[in-house]
Amino acid sequence: MKVKIRCDHCARLIAVDEAFVGGVCRCPFCKALVSIDGEESGGRAGSRPEAPGLESARPEAPVSRDVAADLARRAAAQKSVPTASPVKMVNVVGIVLAVALVAIVIVGLVIAVRMGVFRGSSSPEPTTQTSRVESPAPAATTVPATGPAAEPQPRGPATVAGTIEIEPPVAYCLELGPGRIGQRSGVVALATESVRTLGPARTFAMAACSGGAVQWRDGRKFTGGGLRAATGLEGFFSGLGASGAAPVAEAFEQALKISPRTVVVLAWSKLQAAPVAARAKNAGVKVVVVCVAGDDAGAAALEAFAHDCGGSFQRMTRDQLEAFGEAVEKARAGQVDRK
Repeated sequence: MKVKIRCDHCARLIAVDEAFVGGVCRCPFCKALVSIDGEESGGRAGSRPEAPGLESARPEAPVSRDVAADLARRAAAQKSVPTASPVKMVNVVGIVLAVALVAIVIVGLVIAVRMGVFRGSSSPEPTTQTSRVESPAPAATTVPATGPAAEPQPRGPATVAGTIEIEPPVAYCLELGPGRIGQRSGVVALATESVRTLGPARTFAMAACSGGAVQWRDGRKFTGGGLRAATGLEGFFSGLGASGAAPVAEAFEQALKISPRTVVVLAWSKLQAAPVAARAKNAGVKVVVVCVAGDDAGAAALEAFAHDCGGSFQRMTRDQLEAFGEAVEKARAGQVDRK
Protein backbone atom coordinates (compact mmCIF):
# COMPACT_ATOMS: atom_id res chain seq x y z
CA MET A 1 0.00 0.00 0.00
CA LYS A 2 1.22 3.46 -0.80
CA VAL A 3 1.06 6.58 1.27
CA LYS A 4 0.62 10.03 -0.20
CA ILE A 5 2.84 12.92 0.86
CA ARG A 6 3.56 16.36 -0.46
CA CYS A 7 7.03 17.41 -1.54
CA ASP A 8 8.52 20.14 0.72
CA HIS A 9 10.24 21.71 -2.28
CA CYS A 10 7.77 21.74 -5.19
CA ALA A 11 4.61 21.11 -3.12
CA ARG A 12 3.40 18.38 -5.47
CA LEU A 13 1.54 15.32 -4.25
CA ILE A 14 3.57 12.11 -4.54
CA ALA A 15 3.12 8.51 -3.40
CA VAL A 16 5.59 6.03 -1.96
CA ASP A 17 5.33 2.53 -0.54
CA GLU A 18 4.44 2.49 3.14
CA ALA A 19 7.46 0.34 3.86
CA PHE A 20 9.58 3.48 3.57
CA VAL A 21 7.65 5.42 6.23
CA GLY A 22 10.10 7.12 8.54
CA GLY A 23 12.70 7.33 5.83
CA VAL A 24 13.20 9.55 2.84
CA CYS A 25 12.36 9.35 -0.84
CA ARG A 26 13.18 11.33 -3.93
CA CYS A 27 10.54 13.54 -5.55
CA PRO A 28 9.90 12.49 -9.18
CA PHE A 29 9.29 16.13 -10.14
CA CYS A 30 12.08 18.19 -8.55
CA LYS A 31 14.41 15.29 -7.56
CA ALA A 32 14.71 16.66 -4.01
CA LEU A 33 14.78 14.44 -0.91
CA VAL A 34 11.48 14.31 0.91
CA SER A 35 10.80 13.03 4.40
CA ILE A 36 8.19 10.26 4.53
CA ASP A 37 6.13 11.12 7.61
CA GLY A 38 3.30 8.68 6.95
CA GLU A 39 0.64 11.38 6.75
CA GLU A 40 -1.47 10.53 3.74
CA SER A 41 -2.76 14.03 3.12
CA GLY A 42 0.48 15.96 3.32
CA GLY A 43 4.24 15.73 3.87
CA ARG A 44 4.73 18.42 6.52
CA ALA A 45 3.21 18.14 9.92
CA GLY A 46 0.15 20.27 10.35
CA SER A 47 -0.14 21.00 6.64
CA ARG A 48 -3.69 21.33 5.22
CA PRO A 49 -4.48 19.27 2.09
CA GLU A 50 -4.67 21.35 -1.03
CA ALA A 51 -7.63 21.50 -3.36
CA PRO A 52 -7.19 19.21 -6.36
CA GLY A 53 -5.44 20.87 -9.24
CA LEU A 54 -3.91 23.66 -7.11
CA GLU A 55 -0.73 21.97 -5.91
CA SER A 56 1.31 23.40 -8.78
CA ALA A 57 0.35 26.93 -7.74
CA ARG A 58 1.66 26.51 -4.23
CA PRO A 59 4.99 28.37 -3.69
CA GLU A 60 8.06 26.36 -2.88
CA ALA A 61 8.80 26.38 0.85
CA PRO A 62 12.36 27.13 1.84
CA VAL A 63 14.17 24.19 3.39
CA SER A 64 16.64 25.01 6.16
CA ARG A 65 20.15 23.75 6.10
CA ASP A 66 19.51 21.64 9.18
CA VAL A 67 16.59 19.93 7.57
CA ALA A 68 18.56 19.36 4.39
CA ALA A 69 21.43 17.90 6.38
CA ASP A 70 19.06 15.64 8.28
CA LEU A 71 17.49 14.39 5.06
CA ALA A 72 20.94 13.71 3.62
CA ARG A 73 21.96 11.78 6.72
CA ARG A 74 18.79 9.69 6.66
CA ALA A 75 19.24 8.99 2.97
CA ALA A 76 22.79 7.80 3.59
CA ALA A 77 21.52 5.51 6.34
CA GLN A 78 19.03 3.87 3.94
CA LYS A 79 20.20 1.08 1.70
CA SER A 80 18.45 2.75 -1.22
CA VAL A 81 16.42 5.91 -1.73
CA PRO A 82 13.20 5.16 -3.60
CA THR A 83 11.83 7.59 -6.11
CA ALA A 84 8.22 8.37 -5.36
CA SER A 85 5.55 8.11 -8.03
CA PRO A 86 3.46 11.08 -9.06
CA VAL A 87 -0.18 11.11 -7.98
CA LYS A 88 -2.55 11.88 -10.79
CA MET A 89 -5.18 14.25 -9.55
CA VAL A 90 -8.73 13.77 -10.74
CA ASN A 91 -9.92 16.75 -12.73
CA VAL A 92 -13.16 17.38 -10.87
CA VAL A 93 -14.11 20.28 -13.08
CA GLY A 94 -13.71 18.17 -16.23
CA ILE A 95 -15.83 15.37 -14.79
CA VAL A 96 -18.57 17.81 -13.82
CA LEU A 97 -18.60 19.32 -17.30
CA ALA A 98 -18.70 15.88 -18.93
CA VAL A 99 -21.63 14.80 -16.76
CA ALA A 100 -23.45 18.05 -17.52
CA LEU A 101 -22.89 17.55 -21.27
CA VAL A 102 -24.26 14.01 -21.14
CA ALA A 103 -27.30 15.24 -19.22
CA ILE A 104 -27.95 17.96 -21.82
CA VAL A 105 -27.74 15.42 -24.65
CA ILE A 106 -30.17 13.06 -22.91
CA VAL A 107 -32.67 15.85 -22.25
CA GLY A 108 -32.40 16.97 -25.89
CA LEU A 109 -33.11 13.44 -27.12
CA VAL A 110 -36.16 13.13 -24.89
CA ILE A 111 -37.57 16.43 -26.16
CA ALA A 112 -36.87 15.46 -29.76
CA VAL A 113 -38.69 12.14 -29.35
CA ARG A 114 -41.71 13.86 -27.85
CA MET A 115 -41.80 16.35 -30.71
CA GLY A 116 -41.78 13.54 -33.23
CA VAL A 117 -38.37 14.20 -34.75
CA PHE A 118 -37.34 10.55 -34.44
CA ARG A 119 -40.62 8.89 -35.29
CA GLY A 120 -38.98 7.34 -38.32
CA SER A 121 -39.45 8.22 -41.94
CA SER A 122 -41.77 5.78 -43.65
CA SER A 123 -42.35 5.86 -47.38
CA PRO A 124 -45.70 7.47 -48.16
CA GLU A 125 -48.28 5.12 -49.49
CA PRO A 126 -49.12 5.74 -53.12
CA THR A 127 -52.32 7.66 -53.27
CA THR A 128 -54.83 7.07 -55.97
CA GLN A 129 -56.84 10.10 -56.87
CA THR A 130 -60.42 8.91 -56.92
CA SER A 131 -62.94 10.71 -58.99
CA ARG A 132 -65.89 12.39 -57.38
CA VAL A 133 -69.13 10.80 -58.48
CA GLU A 134 -72.22 12.90 -58.04
CA SER A 135 -74.85 10.40 -59.18
CA PRO A 136 -74.98 6.92 -57.57
CA ALA A 137 -73.96 4.03 -59.78
CA PRO A 138 -73.68 0.27 -59.28
CA ALA A 139 -70.22 -0.83 -58.21
CA ALA A 140 -70.07 -3.33 -61.08
CA THR A 141 -70.36 -0.59 -63.66
CA THR A 142 -68.23 2.11 -62.01
CA VAL A 143 -64.92 2.75 -63.74
CA PRO A 144 -62.65 4.88 -61.47
CA ALA A 145 -60.27 7.32 -63.08
CA THR A 146 -56.74 6.27 -62.16
CA GLY A 147 -53.27 6.71 -63.50
CA PRO A 148 -50.99 9.71 -63.99
CA ALA A 149 -52.89 10.91 -67.07
CA ALA A 150 -56.38 10.22 -65.74
CA GLU A 151 -59.15 12.46 -67.00
CA PRO A 152 -60.72 14.56 -64.23
CA GLN A 153 -64.26 13.72 -63.23
CA PRO A 154 -66.84 16.50 -63.79
CA ARG A 155 -68.19 17.92 -60.55
CA GLY A 156 -71.81 18.26 -61.60
CA PRO A 157 -74.36 15.56 -62.37
CA ALA A 158 -74.57 13.89 -65.78
CA THR A 159 -77.22 15.48 -68.00
CA VAL A 160 -78.83 15.30 -71.40
CA ALA A 161 -80.05 18.33 -73.36
CA GLY A 162 -78.21 20.47 -70.83
CA THR A 163 -80.78 20.31 -68.03
CA ILE A 164 -82.21 16.79 -67.59
CA GLU A 165 -80.23 14.79 -65.04
CA ILE A 166 -79.50 11.14 -65.77
CA GLU A 167 -78.24 8.29 -63.60
CA PRO A 168 -75.56 5.89 -64.85
CA PRO A 169 -75.24 3.39 -66.27
CA VAL A 170 -76.97 5.03 -69.24
CA ALA A 171 -78.15 3.41 -72.46
CA TYR A 172 -78.57 5.79 -75.41
CA CYS A 173 -80.96 4.97 -78.26
CA LEU A 174 -80.30 7.30 -81.21
CA GLU A 175 -82.35 7.79 -84.34
CA LEU A 176 -79.79 8.40 -87.10
CA GLY A 177 -81.79 7.55 -90.22
CA PRO A 178 -82.71 9.97 -92.99
CA GLY A 179 -84.27 13.14 -91.64
CA ARG A 180 -84.59 16.83 -92.16
CA ILE A 181 -81.75 19.32 -91.92
CA GLY A 182 -80.36 19.53 -88.42
CA GLN A 183 -82.02 16.42 -87.02
CA ARG A 184 -79.20 13.89 -87.41
CA SER A 185 -76.49 16.40 -86.43
CA GLY A 186 -78.65 17.50 -83.48
CA VAL A 187 -78.89 13.92 -82.19
CA VAL A 188 -75.13 13.48 -82.52
CA ALA A 189 -74.43 16.76 -80.69
CA LEU A 190 -76.82 15.98 -77.82
CA ALA A 191 -75.46 12.45 -77.37
CA THR A 192 -71.82 13.55 -77.51
CA GLU A 193 -72.27 16.31 -74.94
CA SER A 194 -74.26 14.02 -72.64
CA VAL A 195 -71.49 11.41 -72.73
CA ARG A 196 -68.96 14.12 -71.86
CA THR A 197 -70.93 15.07 -68.72
CA LEU A 198 -70.74 11.47 -67.50
CA GLY A 199 -67.02 11.67 -66.89
CA PRO A 200 -64.75 8.61 -66.88
CA ALA A 201 -66.21 7.21 -63.64
CA ARG A 202 -69.78 6.84 -64.97
CA THR A 203 -70.63 4.39 -67.72
CA PHE A 204 -72.81 4.21 -70.80
CA ALA A 205 -73.73 2.07 -73.79
CA MET A 206 -74.95 3.43 -77.13
CA ALA A 207 -77.19 2.08 -79.90
CA ALA A 208 -77.43 3.82 -83.28
CA CYS A 209 -80.55 3.15 -85.36
CA SER A 210 -80.06 3.53 -89.12
CA GLY A 211 -80.22 1.47 -92.30
CA GLY A 212 -83.00 -0.65 -90.83
CA ALA A 213 -80.72 -2.07 -88.12
CA VAL A 214 -79.49 -1.39 -84.60
CA GLN A 215 -75.74 -1.00 -84.19
CA TRP A 216 -74.27 -1.01 -80.70
CA ARG A 217 -71.04 0.67 -79.80
CA ASP A 218 -68.67 -1.87 -78.14
CA GLY A 219 -71.29 -4.63 -78.30
CA ARG A 220 -73.74 -3.41 -75.64
CA LYS A 221 -70.95 -3.05 -73.06
CA PHE A 222 -70.97 -0.26 -70.50
CA THR A 223 -67.80 1.82 -70.71
CA GLY A 224 -66.66 5.03 -69.05
CA GLY A 225 -67.77 8.37 -70.41
CA GLY A 226 -66.00 11.69 -70.35
CA LEU A 227 -64.26 13.88 -72.88
CA ARG A 228 -62.14 11.12 -74.39
CA ALA A 229 -65.12 8.84 -74.86
CA ALA A 230 -67.13 11.68 -76.36
CA THR A 231 -64.33 12.46 -78.80
CA GLY A 232 -64.12 8.78 -79.76
CA LEU A 233 -67.80 8.75 -80.78
CA GLU A 234 -66.89 10.61 -83.96
CA GLY A 235 -65.48 7.43 -85.47
CA PHE A 236 -68.58 5.47 -84.45
CA PHE A 237 -70.96 7.97 -86.04
CA SER A 238 -68.92 8.36 -89.22
CA GLY A 239 -69.29 4.67 -89.98
CA LEU A 240 -73.09 4.75 -89.93
CA GLY A 241 -75.25 5.15 -93.01
CA ALA A 242 -78.04 7.68 -93.21
CA SER A 243 -80.50 5.64 -95.27
CA GLY A 244 -83.20 3.18 -94.32
CA ALA A 245 -85.54 2.95 -91.38
CA ALA A 246 -84.45 3.60 -87.82
CA PRO A 247 -85.79 0.87 -85.51
CA VAL A 248 -85.67 2.90 -82.27
CA ALA A 249 -88.25 0.70 -80.53
CA GLU A 250 -86.07 -2.36 -81.18
CA ALA A 251 -83.02 -0.57 -79.79
CA PHE A 252 -85.04 0.44 -76.71
CA GLU A 253 -86.05 -3.17 -76.09
CA GLN A 254 -82.43 -4.34 -76.42
CA ALA A 255 -81.33 -1.59 -74.05
CA LEU A 256 -83.61 -2.85 -71.29
CA LYS A 257 -81.87 -6.24 -71.42
CA ILE A 258 -78.51 -4.80 -70.27
CA SER A 259 -80.11 -3.35 -67.09
CA PRO A 260 -79.35 0.37 -67.29
CA ARG A 261 -80.49 2.91 -64.73
CA THR A 262 -81.44 5.39 -67.45
CA VAL A 263 -82.44 5.01 -71.09
CA VAL A 264 -82.10 8.15 -73.23
CA VAL A 265 -84.02 8.26 -76.50
CA LEU A 266 -82.95 10.94 -78.99
CA ALA A 267 -85.31 10.80 -81.97
CA TRP A 268 -87.75 12.76 -84.13
CA SER A 269 -90.06 10.10 -85.57
CA LYS A 270 -93.13 8.47 -84.11
CA LEU A 271 -92.38 5.74 -81.62
CA GLN A 272 -95.03 3.19 -80.70
CA ALA A 273 -93.85 0.53 -78.27
CA ALA A 274 -96.47 0.21 -75.55
CA PRO A 275 -95.35 -3.25 -74.27
CA VAL A 276 -91.74 -2.12 -74.06
CA ALA A 277 -92.76 1.06 -72.26
CA ALA A 278 -94.63 -0.96 -69.68
CA ARG A 279 -91.60 -3.18 -69.03
CA ALA A 280 -89.41 -0.13 -68.54
CA LYS A 281 -91.86 1.37 -66.07
CA ASN A 282 -92.19 -1.89 -64.12
CA ALA A 283 -88.39 -2.26 -63.96
CA GLY A 284 -88.00 1.21 -62.48
CA VAL A 285 -85.78 2.38 -65.34
CA LYS A 286 -85.62 6.14 -65.78
CA VAL A 287 -86.56 7.05 -69.35
CA VAL A 288 -85.69 10.39 -70.96
CA VAL A 289 -87.11 11.14 -74.40
CA VAL A 290 -85.94 14.17 -76.40
CA CYS A 291 -87.64 15.10 -79.63
CA VAL A 292 -84.89 16.53 -81.83
CA ALA A 293 -86.31 19.06 -84.32
CA GLY A 294 -89.33 16.86 -84.98
CA ASP A 295 -92.73 17.91 -86.28
CA ASP A 296 -95.82 18.13 -84.11
CA ALA A 297 -96.95 14.58 -84.87
CA GLY A 298 -93.57 13.09 -84.02
CA ALA A 299 -93.29 15.19 -80.88
CA ALA A 300 -96.75 14.09 -79.71
CA ALA A 301 -95.97 10.41 -80.27
CA LEU A 302 -92.63 10.65 -78.43
CA GLU A 303 -94.24 12.50 -75.54
CA ALA A 304 -96.90 9.81 -75.25
CA PHE A 305 -94.19 7.14 -75.20
CA ALA A 306 -92.31 8.96 -72.43
CA HIS A 307 -95.56 9.19 -70.46
CA ASP A 308 -96.18 5.44 -70.84
CA CYS A 309 -92.66 4.75 -69.51
CA GLY A 310 -93.20 7.06 -66.55
CA GLY A 311 -90.30 9.14 -67.82
CA SER A 312 -89.62 12.72 -68.87
CA PHE A 313 -89.94 14.43 -72.24
CA GLN A 314 -88.38 17.49 -73.83
CA ARG A 315 -88.77 18.96 -77.26
CA MET A 316 -85.90 20.86 -78.88
CA THR A 317 -86.35 22.94 -82.01
CA ARG A 318 -83.61 23.72 -84.48
CA ASP A 319 -83.15 27.15 -82.94
CA GLN A 320 -82.78 25.58 -79.52
CA LEU A 321 -80.28 23.06 -80.89
CA GLU A 322 -78.20 25.86 -82.37
CA ALA A 323 -78.27 27.78 -79.08
CA PHE A 324 -77.34 24.59 -77.22
CA GLY A 325 -74.39 24.00 -79.54
CA GLU A 326 -73.12 27.56 -79.09
CA ALA A 327 -73.38 27.27 -75.30
CA VAL A 328 -71.41 24.03 -75.37
CA GLU A 329 -68.68 25.57 -77.50
CA LYS A 330 -68.37 28.56 -75.18
CA ALA A 331 -68.20 26.33 -72.13
CA ARG A 332 -65.43 24.22 -73.68
CA ALA A 333 -63.52 27.32 -74.73
CA GLY A 334 -63.73 28.61 -71.18
CA GLN A 335 -62.32 25.35 -69.82
CA VAL A 336 -59.40 25.53 -72.25
CA ASP A 337 -58.68 29.14 -71.22
CA ARG A 338 -58.69 28.18 -67.54
CA LYS A 339 -56.19 25.42 -68.21
